[in-house]
Amino acid sequence: MKYLELFEIYTNKEQESKEFFLEKLDNCYQVTRENKFPEWVYWVYDPEKVKDKAFTRSSKFGLVNSVLNDEEFNEIKEQVIFWQDLKNKYFYVDYDKIWSVFKSKLGLNYQEIKDLTTGWLNEHTKLKEYICLEKGWL
Repeated sequence: MKYLELFEIYTNKEQESKEFFLEKLDNCYQVTRENKFPEWVYWVYDPEKVKDKAFTRSSKFGLVNSVLNDEEFNEIKEQVIFWQDLKNKYFYVDYDKIWSVFKSKLGLNYQEIKDLTTGWLNEHTKLKEYICLEKGWL
């Protein structure tokens, strides 16, 4: 295969991966937990709820939509795909639902995925100082 063909294949995969990542970001709403972990914002993937303009208000990556008690949080925790650490400026990406897709689809290593996702996050949101890391479950 010629270099140009390989480059085009890689570029297309990278673009698809970026679109996948940004689609996940764009279809999340943010919540915190009542009296627990005040430095954490949980990003909940729910495209239908995000489409509801009355629900999302003007929350484009900065305004928390809801403060949840433990029972409410337990109802949505399977949909959490990102964790934002306000104190340390880390943006954790769910390994099983997102990070592993980049690993298997692009064959990228940890550092490459970290660099790409951090760049996309910084470019697409107001979270300019954040660094992406992979995270397992809560």
